[in-house]
Amino acid sequence: MLDTGRDRRAAVFVETGPLLSLQATLARRAWRIGPAWAVLAGALASGAPFLAGDAPLRLAGAIALADPAWGLLWRLTACGGDHAMQSANEAAGLPFGQPDAPLARALRRLRRMSSAAAWHELPMAFVLAVGLSVLLGPNALALTLAACAVLFVAWLTAERDGQPALAYALLSVGLPWSLGALLAGGWADGGGEHFALAASFTALQWGVQRACSDGRGRAWGLWLGQAAVLLALVTLQRPWALATVAVLLLPPAWWIVSGRVGVTGFATEKLARSGPWWWVAMFVVAIAVR
Repeated sequence: MLDTGRDRRAAVFVETGPLLSLQATLARRAWRIGPAWAVLAGALASGAPFLAGDAPLRLAGAIALADPAWGLLWRLTACGGDHAMQSANEAAGLPFGQPDAPLARALRRLRRMSSAAAWHELPMAFVLAVGLSVLLGPNALALTLAACAVLFVAWLTAERDGQPALAYALLSVGLPWSLGALLAGGWADGGGEHFALAASFTALQWGVQRACSDGRGRAWGLWLGQAAVLLALVTLQRPWALATVAVLLLPPAWWIVSGRVGVTGFATEKLARSGPWWWVAMFVVAIAVR
């Protein structure tokens, strides 16, 4: 039996609905290190009050910028590559349109970037990110431009069959943490602490990104990331936070040791189990330096 009511609602929405539409989905595992949580951790570590003045609104805007807005650009630039089209110049046999010509290679890469999405999605995602940044202030705008530059580097790395683990770690932790700290006004006071903590959890996320990539096992990236977090706490002289985080890192350390699966690296479920422990460790650190 046909669901004519559902079809009718879809037709009405297409013809009379909004001009722009966005799809919002929640990650299957939300209790892990990610952009939204990194913004909150950065703001929390800054020591700024959460309920003073327009602080809640600015924090909500920062989360919307770092996760949905930057995340949309991330998704659109990471999904191209399978539907590249041949150029008309190549068919015409022009010298600059030959397959090995620099211009032809650049055009193919640009097509691959946008081939998996409609032509307007990437510009509209950029406009959305820049618009939110303008509302939040010059620091947010500067970080958005930095995020776009990092995304471009990640795309170029992936185009050359590399693993843009560091770029994705910056988008997951480094830049969002900086955004939360800057908008909360805490970077000027204790800027070295913020840099050390953001860098340490960026290193941890870099290890996670490498472990998630296909190919050989990459345990050393995870060990290096966890060691960076502990080293940052030693440097900042936070003994109680150091002891707590060291205990929290014990279960992930055990799963890392037991997580090898042949040539495919680490089992996904091992990293999924470790995610909540790293997430709690990040907030323990943020509260300890607040």
